Amino acid sequence: MASIDVILDRMADRGADALVLRVGAVPVVRVGAATVPVQRVALTAEQVMALTRPMASAEDAARLDRKLPSAFRYRTFEVVVAFEQEAVQGLPQRLAKLRE
Repeated sequence: MASIDVILDRMADRGADALVLRVGAVPVVRVGAATVPVQRVALTAEQVMALTRPMASAEDAARLDRKLPSAFRYRTFEVVVAFEQEAVQGLPQRLAKLRE
């Protein structure tokens, strides 16, 4: 599994603005309207937690601990985390708030 630093470096190289981490799926970066995978192996819940918890605020870390979807800003990137496929669908409102 790629470390978060490697993923963030790849994001910057590709001009990405968001990192999407979903349990059971490969991590992807969003570059404009397109999504680009950053590795070939799907992530486990443990891997998602290990990657995101150190980046998250106390509020977002609490959401992650409860396996709730979360979206937060880290450095210059949006980080979207989902533990279920359907959870990604409900995050646009949270992302809009990050952009304000």
